[in-house]
Amino acid sequence: MTRQVPRKRTNVQVAHIQSAGERPPNPDDLTLKQRARWDRIVHAALHLLEHNEYEQIQIREVADAAQVALGTVYRYFASKEHLFAAVLVEWSDSLQNGVRRRPLSGDDVPTQLGELVDRALAAFERLPQFFRLIVLIETTSDPYVRELYLQFMAHTQSTFTERLEPLSVTDRDAVMMLMLDSLGATLRAVALDLLTPAEARARLRRTIELIFSPPPKVTRRPTTRSTVLPGAGATKKPHSRKRTAASSAPPKRRPARAVRA
Repeated sequence: MTRQVPRKRTNVQVAHIQSAGERPPNPDDLTLKQRARWDRIVHAALHLLEHNEYEQIQIREVADAAQVALGTVYRYFASKEHLFAAVLVEWSDSLQNGVRRRPLSGDDVPTQLGELVDRALAAFERLPQFFRLIVLIETTSDPYVRELYLQFMAHTQSTFTERLEPLSVTDRDAVMMLMLDSLGATLRAVALDLLTPAEARARLRRTIELIFSPPPKVTRRPTTRSTVLPGAGATKKPHSRKRTAASSAPPKRRPARAVRA
């Protein structure tokens, strides 16, 4: 009796298995050998993304760079988006560790925030494809990708939160939300060539100044006259003089003067 050798699963078969509901393994539940293989795949994908656009990278290239079979990649990751969401988490960890290895200068919150923003802009200016990947992944409906994207955001928020420790919890959350929203909007403007990196840096620095300074001076006084738009409300009727009883009476005729003969 001949022994049948199990056939290797193809790319399509593996993707079908993942879509059928088989959940990819949690990295924390892997054995040391499996976790080392998982890390090797993520690092290989990270290295490829540093030199290529996301759309240009094939999963087979990642497998070859990590020295694993193509099916092994799909055993750990449900899709290409899932794999590169893990790449973003790994990249955010390296940025956070870089701040800890090379602490920010300055003794106050605004100064440290300014330097942190400068480092973030420099990282995205050097690797703009990472921001384009973030824009792609943040709108996904894939639950596995979404889970890793939330981890990426949590790591990013943690990097900012550490700079805001002197503030109250309420102020800390508000400032962090403003800074992340401003950073995202500014990076989008740079990606669309609406701002240069220097303009983006100046704009974010000004945002920090406005957050931590008194209200800016008003250069023009607000007008007090209200303008009524067409259809927005009742229009004002033209002014008409109210006629009194005396004014409504016909004017008295003066008696005619006698003419001397």
